[in-house]
Amino acid sequence: MIAASILVLVAALLFGVALRRRYLTGVPGSFDCAVRRRGRAWVSGIGRFGSHDVQWWSVLSVLPGPRATWSRSDIEVVGRRLPSVEEGVALQPGDVVVRCTFRGACLELGMSPDAATGFTSWLEAAPPGAPGHPAI
Repeated sequence: MIAASILVLVAALLFGVALRRRYLTGVPGSFDCAVRRRGRAWVSGIGRFGSHDVQWWSVLSVLPGPRATWSRSDIEVVGRRLPSVEEGVALQPGDVVVRCTFRGACLELGMSPDAATGFTSWLEAAPPGAPGHPAI
């Protein structure tokens, strides 16, 4: 009886995670995005572009809101690279690693090449005069 209850609970949790992921990826501006901060382990998630920031939800979290929010004016791309063999296990096949700084701290984002291009374009598309907008 206890084993059946645990099995039902695990199935409900997995269903909830799948349903939440489907909801998050169905919103325009969403993309698969793994995050690594300060050299820690990669955490899979979903990113979403907003007008002034990128919000990020952990795939395995049950919290309704984003786990992190990065303001366009506080984030800077410093490089792009292919994942190492060890990182390839944690990231999606074909992903690239976008190295950034956020308020001076190292932030790495693993995403598809198309999402990486969209991310850098989004950063450069700040309205003229806005903080972080490149000088012309």
